[in-house]
Amino acid sequence: MKYRILLLVVALVILAWLVNCANSNSGSKTGGGAIAVAFFASPPSSMQAGASALVAASVTNDPTNQVTWSCAPAGSCGSFNPAQTVTFHNTTYTAPTSVPSGGSVTITVTSVTDSTKSANASVSIVIPISVSLTTPPPSSLLIGATASVAATVSNDAANAGVSWSCTPAGSCGSFSPSQTASGASTTYKAPSSVPSGGQVTIIASSVTDGTKNASSAVTIKPPGIIGDCGSAGGIDYVMTYQSALSEWCVDTNFYGANYTTFYNGPFYAYSDAVIQYLRSLFQKAKLPSQAFIVEVKQPFGGASTGCDFAGGSYCNTVTGDAYYNTFTDPVTNASIPAYWGYLFTLHEGINVHTGFVSGGWPTDWWADDRSPFPNAFDYEIMQAIGTAQSNQTLLLSATAQKNRFDNQSQNPSGYDPQVAMFINFFTQFCQGSPCSGFPAYTNAFNYVVEDGISWPSISGDPDFTGDNDFSAQLSEYVIAYLQTGFAATTDQTQTFINDGVGSYDLPPTGFNCPSSNPQCTYPPYTVDPTAVWGVAAAHCSIQAAKGAGVNVSTQLSDLQSGNYQNAIATGGTQATCPSECAWSAAQSQCVPLWSKP
Repeated sequence: MKYRILLLVVALVILAWLVNCANSNSGSKTGGGAIAVAFFASPPSSMQAGASALVAASVTNDPTNQVTWSCAPAGSCGSFNPAQTVTFHNTTYTAPTSVPSGGSVTITVTSVTDSTKSANASVSIVIPISVSLTTPPPSSLLIGATASVAATVSNDAANAGVSWSCTPAGSCGSFSPSQTASGASTTYKAPSSVPSGGQVTIIASSVTDGTKNASSAVTIKPPGIIGDCGSAGGIDYVMTYQSALSEWCVDTNFYGANYTTFYNGPFYAYSDAVIQYLRSLFQKAKLPSQAFIVEVKQPFGGASTGCDFAGGSYCNTVTGDAYYNTFTDPVTNASIPAYWGYLFTLHEGINVHTGFVSGGWPTDWWADDRSPFPNAFDYEIMQAIGTAQSNQTLLLSATAQKNRFDNQSQNPSGYDPQVAMFINFFTQFCQGSPCSGFPAYTNAFNYVVEDGISWPSISGDPDFTGDNDFSAQLSEYVIAYLQTGFAATTDQTQTFINDGVGSYDLPPTGFNCPSSNPQCTYPPYTVDPTAVWGVAAAHCSIQAAKGAGVNVSTQLSDLQSGNYQNAIATGGTQATCPSECAWSAAQSQCVPLWSKP
């Protein structure tokens, strides 16, 4: 019995202890179970103004397990996001953007359940590191050039200095040394070739905080750029040469990748010589006083008259690869570099200058897709310049041009009888010593200009366009002025006829020409030698009468409109008969040097 009573007492004591324990775990904890707050991830002892840091706290014996964040001095101590967190969870503290009074802030973390339970930490707020380029690089540098650059790092307590880098990585150049003290200089060396985009970015970064940096863009240029031509079609062009005669505008990206093709090369002296020859050949045409522009584009496979600059009239456009691609002479098999560059620069220049004499030259035998006259004079002018400049590549190009069109025995498929005809006339009617055919052609062009002739007004072609102009009368006029310029004493009309004027540019018999091919539209026509003589006779009589002071406006108007039969002027004298003509005592008239058929 006593044993049972003892057991009951022990049980009651244990029950009382359990009840007391239960009561101690409900409500606010006190005594040995008090709430405690501590930093789990402490803030740094020092922070830059405006910088951020992750902080966290632990709270024990708090049923909410949450804390609130605050700081002092209020209003200038920064902010928290979020301002209340669960134990061990981070919040982002952002320091104030300026240094507060006293230079530091106090961060406080407080129990949500018991605001008397908190932890504090002091953080010094310092001015953030900043980097400035005190000696910035120039805005542009030639490839391989060097420049001294320097940067200063401010507010860096470690005074660790500057680290130098650039972009695009691997093609932006180098620094020596690549790390410097604040304010000290380093030498930047530009890359050996123009990088993609034509620019590099030089970057000076704080060693202590690599996110703090200063940068500057530098345009990397190849040598030989002397100016800027401007933009056309969204493409920038650099000026690589300029003289009183010629000017080169080259696609910036193309030049950067191919500058060695042009820099210190032969093409600039060549273009000057080309324009000298063409200004002399077409000396009475109303040519612009400005330099002739050669526009070089990214490769497009050809060339054309006109360009994107200076009004687009006194210039040409050439595919860039013409200046480095090779051409194989069809007869000698010689591989000739830049043949197309020499050819296109000149060929389209001839077309431009011819147009200033008059537009609408015969498209069937002068300057269509076959271009007999320009092709012939490509050879003559390349040969003359190559000899004068001792340019063997240019001389090979001249030979190749002749072999393309005027070597019937060794290149029959390329032979063009009208190219050969113009070359033969150049030799046959040469003047001076050494004998040259340029004066004969120059005279012919001069007479066209003097008489104010415009071929579209002569041809009578109802379907005339700039690329489609042909008729018997147009050919008779052109032949008359050429023969007069040649000072031919025998009629050459049959030579023109024999070499296909009026018949050569026709489709072969039985060939089904597509309507899109303009050569299929040329009907045959016959050139009349009497009409050729009549045109020349009108010219001679008008110039003689004009020299004698006679008003020849009516006759000149008739000649200009194609009515050459009524354009014979009277009143000229033997003394005023020009040298390209002869005085006929029997007719008391100034007439052509060759006899009337």
